[in-house]
Amino acid sequence: MTIFPKISEINLNYDLYNYFDITDISFYFYSPNTKIEFIAFDILHNFSYITELSNLIDYSNIKLKNFNSNKLLDLPFIIGSSAFNLKNSNWEPFKKHNWFIPRFLIIRDIEKTYLVTFHKEDDDKTELKTITNNFIQKLKSLKKVKNPKIKLSPNKITSFEEFSNYANSLKDFIKSEKLLKIVPAVENIYNFSAANTHLIELLKTNLLNTFIYAFKLNDSIFFGASPENFFTKKENQITIDSLASTAPYNSNYKEQLSSLKNYNEQKIVSDFIAEILQKYNNDVEIDNSQKFKIAGSLVHLKTIFKTKVESQEDTFKLLNELFPTPAVCGFPQKLSYELINKYEPFSRGLYSGVIGYISTKSIEMAVAIRCGLKNNNSLRLYGGAGFIKESDIENEYNEINSKISTITNLLKNE
Repeated sequence: MTIFPKISEINLNYDLYNYFDITDISFYFYSPNTKIEFIAFDILHNFSYITELSNLIDYSNIKLKNFNSNKLLDLPFIIGSSAFNLKNSNWEPFKKHNWFIPRFLIIRDIEKTYLVTFHKEDDDKTELKTITNNFIQKLKSLKKVKNPKIKLSPNKITSFEEFSNYANSLKDFIKSEKLLKIVPAVENIYNFSAANTHLIELLKTNLLNTFIYAFKLNDSIFFGASPENFFTKKENQITIDSLASTAPYNSNYKEQLSSLKNYNEQKIVSDFIAEILQKYNNDVEIDNSQKFKIAGSLVHLKTIFKTKVESQEDTFKLLNELFPTPAVCGFPQKLSYELINKYEPFSRGLYSGVIGYISTKSIEMAVAIRCGLKNNNSLRLYGGAGFIKESDIENEYNEINSKISTITNLLKNE
């Protein structure tokens, strides 16, 4: 398949997320690492037929024609997300894999903003011109209005007793030494009213040092502010975060995170990543210079892994093996995933999946955590905690609530 991107500079009056609602399908993404920021609209070509992340290698068969790399050196053209699981209809119309080439992309660098229109060779040129002109008119005619006050109230909050019953069923597998780690999660439901653009603005303005994302399909919006880089590839250089253990960001966080329990929890994640990377390259750099990841009101232990993978085939095999890591699932991976699917009393959907983009020269995906699903006046927020043999159920329940509070406190304080 051949795709033709037409790139032109465009002057916009507002930040990119303000344009989130001008179409029924939109996708906003900001990376704190690469500083890339873009918003995409509508679907030109859908990859939702794929059955696993490694199938995204199909993108290598796509040719970008008449692409002027001097104008825009690194162009995202496949964007989307993959779910952890899908067990009920709450997540419709999202699918297990939601990757697509957009019809329109707006990308902003330090100095300029570009509009990219993607089209196929057999697209009707007259119709394409009309669609593009209508879209540009929507952009230009947007009037920013004052955001209505946010309304948030509990609907169904997971009690400690409910969580304890679920968690104890999983801890039995740790006691029997079938598992080293597993990550139970919670879904809390709220009555909620807020402008979508204001929601993204709050995340981007307040939850610094995180990946900010929002993905809309019709009336359903998945959004979040993730501290965790799942996979970044620039040229042949791959960077992956091992992120685990949590403490409040206060004067005592280093002491809290130095416990044996926290060390062991993160080591399981790091060992898993290192073992997989070494299948593809024995030369793996382990960077502990940034030992702590501060994200909003929370801090995590962090280790950065770097290596090189030359072939595209190996790159996508690697993606498949890593997903989902013990940071959000457990170890051993297969058994943890099976047990979560069996015992967890809700469908995680895109929570603890991955979200990001593939560009002409790179891949960048975040772990989809610190997130929620908004559908009309309903809001579902998610959080999880890593269980190992030293874990205390009440402490982990409190940790999950502190993660969910990174979103609720932001909304309540408005």
